[in-house]
Amino acid sequence: MLTAEQKLILESLIDSSSLADVLETLSEIADGKAQHIAENWQDQRLAAQWNRAASRIGTCAGSVPVQTVSIR
Repeated sequence: MLTAEQKLILESLIDSSSLADVLETLSEIADGKAQHIAENWQDQRLAAQWNRAASRIGTCAGSVPVQTVSIR
């Protein structure tokens, strides 16, 4: 679970870009983790789990209907 401070940082990232951008970045990070695990740990099962997470997050990023609204 994220701390209150981490949640504020995440909210600030969403506010300064968009929810879709943050989700797309999370998808890219998950994909990178999958590649790292496959190449350095040779754990194909875990790499596949990270790939599925990356794909699902990417799908969500592409379907986020929320527009960026500056509240600050």
